[in-house]
This record gives sequence, structure tokens and C-alpha cells, in this order.
Amino acid sequence: MTTAVVVKGDDVEGGAAKFAPFDWRQPIGHLGKGLATRIDTLTREYPAIQIALVAHSMGGLVATDALATLAVVNASALDSVKAFVVIGTPFLGASSALQALRAEGGDLHLLKLLGRKSTEDIENTVQTFRGLLDMLPGDQEELLKPALFAPGPLSRLSPGDARINSPLTLVRDLPPALVERTRAIVCTTRNTTGSVEVREDGSVDYSGAVAGDGTVSAKSALNAGKLLPQSHEVHEGHMTLPLDGTAIEHTLDWIDRQFGVSPTKSSFRAWPAAPKIRLPTSREDLMRRLEAEDELTLGDFVALISLV
Repeated sequence: MTTAVVVKGDDVEGGAAKFAPFDWRQPIGHLGKGLATRIDTLTREYPAIQIALVAHSMGGLVATDALATLAVVNASALDSVKAFVVIGTPFLGASSALQALRAEGGDLHLLKLLGRKSTEDIENTVQTFRGLLDMLPGDQEELLKPALFAPGPLSRLSPGDARINSPLTLVRDLPPALVERTRAIVCTTRNTTGSVEVREDGSVDYSGAVAGDGTVSAKSALNAGKLLPQSHEVHEGHMTLPLDGTAIEHTLDWIDRQFGVSPTKSSFRAWPAAPKIRLPTSREDLMRRLEAEDELTLGDFVALISLV
């Protein structure tokens, strides 16, 4: 989950790409305000600047909130944002966020392997991550009941608490002026959990599979079809979507077009294949691979990145 600010301008200092890291434990609205301030400052310091935003996963929601904030506090700054690329962004939320908050997601198995943590230990930690809570689907209010997160800290909130209801107020739509400047990169070939069903006993049925990238459904990544005319499909899982050569190609070509730059012919670009993620089966397997330099792959690092 990341966001990058790509800038073009003869008087701009510091290079063309400026990464905008964020702490995904913080609320998306808070993070969006910080990014909005950064863009606002750039446009005031360099009036002729051209900006492109490239965002993966939650980063797309942070950028969307930033653009919505700018539309209110400094609408003229939006004129400088010439391109926006969202890669696997859960505009409508993701059921995988619920799995993580309930310590039921497969990725959290790594936490158990690394730290020998119990499910309850993981729940107590993960349920403090406000950004993760924000990514719950906003159209399933039954997922916002505190009892669903027992025995973790979220279960101790009152039903009307703003924190548990944050998915209902999350900014999910771009300012109208930005829609035509936006391109969505999505995957539809991986089985992905869509809507879930909360059973009477409090357990959750995640069996409803839809098209997506394995984490974010295609419907969510396309914001219920609002971004369909401006979309490109690639065949890559969620974590490695930004590393896919075709995704990189589409991103660079769109920025070039929006910046008025003649794109480099694709025949001169040779992008490596995205790494394959190979999750360890046991703590011993994980530690052995961490210690064996010839066995640890880029895909292993990608898997571990999900923990930080």
C-alpha cells in the first residue's frame, strides 16, 4: 500500500518522483489531509507544476481523500493534478479487511509464525489499525457491529462510536474534474471474497467468490463501474500488482500522455515478471528461508512487507 507523487516542472527541486509514505495504522481521512497539504504546498511553491499521483491499494483511498480535501480548500490546486493512477484500490471496501481485523486472514499466519502470537494477541493489535477499519465495506452495516470483533478492543466500542462507523463516512468518490484524468489498473482473474454473511453464531461466511485480484474485488477497484471506461486489466495478484510489467507500462504511458510527453516505445522496455509469493508453511520453514540467502526471493520480501 503506497502512494507516489510524480512531478514535472523546470523549477521543481528534488527529482521527478516523490514518494508519499503513510502509516496505514492511522485513519485514512487523517492521512489524506496530510497528502493534501503536501500537494497544496507544491502548487503554491511551483505554480507551473504538473503532478501525477500513483497509488496502490489503500494508497488510492488516501489520495482520493486528499483530492476531495483540495476541492474544498484550494480547488485551483486540482488543475495541477494531471494524472491519477489507482492500482487495486478498494473504493467500496474489501472483505479481506474484516478477515484481518478478526485475525482470520491468511497473511496474518506470518505474524503467528514470526512472533508465536495467539489469535487474540493479533486481534488486540490489528484492531487498533484505524486505516484497516476504514477499509471495511461501507454497504454492509452488519459488519460494523462491535460484537463481531470480540474479544478485541473494537468489541468494547458503543454501536454509535464514530470509529466503528468510519467506513460509512469514508470519501470514496473523486472530484468530478479528476475522473477523466484517472486510470484504474485492476485484475479480474483471481477468486476474491465479495459480500460476506454473518451467521447467527457470530461466525462469518467468506465463501462468496467474485472476480478480483485475490484481495480487492473488481467491482470495488472500479468503484462500482465509475472507473470502467478508464481501466486496464492485468493478470496479477493484489500484492504484486504494482510490480507487473503491463501495469507499469500503462502507468507510465498515461502519465506521459497527460504531461504532454512523447511516450517511449514499449519495445525498448523490458519489464521483469512480478515475483511469485511463496508463503512459508511453518515457523521453521520461514526462519530457514530468512537465513538462507539463496532461498529468500523478492516474493518472500513482498509477503513480509504486508506485516509492516
